[in-house]
Amino acid sequence: MKIQILGSGCSKCQKLFTNAEMAVKQHHIECDLEKITDIEKIVAMGIIVTPALVIDGKVASSGKVLSVEEISVLLNKGNQNCTCNQTTQRTCCCSGKKPKNRLKKIITILLLIFVAGSVLYVIDRETKTAVPATVTEKVSSNELKVYYFHGTKRCITCNTIEQLARETAEKYKNVKFIPVNIEEPQNEHFVRDFQLVSRSVVMERNGKFERFDRVWELVRRPEDFKKYLDDGIERLSK
Repeated sequence: MKIQILGSGCSKCQKLFTNAEMAVKQHHIECDLEKITDIEKIVAMGIIVTPALVIDGKVASSGKVLSVEEISVLLNKGNQNCTCNQTTQRTCCCSGKKPKNRLKKIITILLLIFVAGSVLYVIDRETKTAVPATVTEKVSSNELKVYYFHGTKRCITCNTIEQLARETAEKYKNVKFIPVNIEEPQNEHFVRDFQLVSRSVVMERNGKFERFDRVWELVRRPEDFKKYLDDGIERLSK
């Protein structure tokens, strides 16, 4: 099993890594535990909000610091072969047989209910807080907004993309350039609103938007980069 913790190296990322280590040790799971802070690698894996937990190449969680118990549930689901050193049914953490201890059954059921309830609460809270902000922003003006979405920790390429996008947008009178840290809780709704798949540039006017994901491809060709955005601004400003 391969476990990866993706993030900028902030306190939340460190906490998620520590919790993952504890979950692995508690269940005697043999695995490769890796920490990834390279922003370009994180973007290439399709992660928008960090910290993120990836198990065997699949994103198990994003934008949340999972507890040791929550990580344990995910690891036990993904661990098909028993890697415990114990041989008894009571102590094997991933045996296909149910433990005889009734208390363990009750604790497991309560844990699953708690995890499910926590997920539903987070989804409900984000939905209630995100919708008003989105509506207000889209109807406040007819001007064209050019958003650049980035994370807390930024590489040279990220800074170059912002600089080129800003220079392009500020040439126009009715265009507003808006840099947004997508990792801040109040900005997470943009991921859903604009269907973001990477840290990118998005143009929006009167409720209509278009993503410009090729900025990563064109960042080393400034003239092509600016023409790419110029074409978008002229098209969406009509």
